[in-house]
Amino acid sequence: MLRLAILITFVCFCSGAEIPSSIKKCKVDNDACLIKAANLLLQKGVDEYIKLGLKSVDPLLIEKMDINQGGNGPVTIDLKFRNVYLHGLGKAEIYKVHGFQTDPDKNKLEMRLKTKLGTIKGPYQIKGQMLVLPISGTGNVTLNLENLDITLKFLTKKIEKNGKTYMSIEKSKFSYDVTGANVNFTNLFNGDKELGDNMNRFLNINWKILLDELKKPISSSFSILFKDLLNEMFNNIPYNEFFEI
Repeated sequence: MLRLAILITFVCFCSGAEIPSSIKKCKVDNDACLIKAANLLLQKGVDEYIKLGLKSVDPLLIEKMDINQGGNGPVTIDLKFRNVYLHGLGKAEIYKVHGFQTDPDKNKLEMRLKTKLGTIKGPYQIKGQMLVLPISGTGNVTLNLENLDITLKFLTKKIEKNGKTYMSIEKSKFSYDVTGANVNFTNLFNGDKELGDNMNRFLNINWKILLDELKKPISSSFSILFKDLLNEMFNNIPYNEFFEI
């Protein structure tokens, strides 16, 4: 699903593979060290990510994300993103990293980060109802999220294979807050410009109500995607190679 490398930016600084000399490994319980190292790596840029076998953080490719909300509420939509890019994570600040232990079994991990502006750009497909108005279209979207603040929580378990210990993410939770948002969907209503402009105007006036209504399906989608991403790393790198243990 989503290849969301932002979380990799936090864990990969501890990997044993070609770590930049300016990034030192941390003890598992040294939260201050982990925060500093995570932010240093986040600022390194594409070249350092390539050395570690990672994708660019900014812009970050989101290959697939679906946001579905049914029922009889004021917002019922089926919104699909395909190969969109998230901009702004390269300027994010990681300000909390907590929960790692020497034994990776049943760790309760938490990470928090914020960025002044997160922007999603790329192809979309939407159908449904936004408050009192129907909406449909296939085109490109630009969604700006102001002062995006993300909280990630994970529950882990230990896996033994080939005589080595690995960590697996079993449960995940994603939550977020923003202070403002604006969106522009192109080609709404089969390209009817007047209807499309009016709908975009309506969405931007009511951005807070709409994001509040969609918070649960958005958070659920990102939660699953972060879990999948982390497991791609932790399932392939022994746990003791991430830290100074």
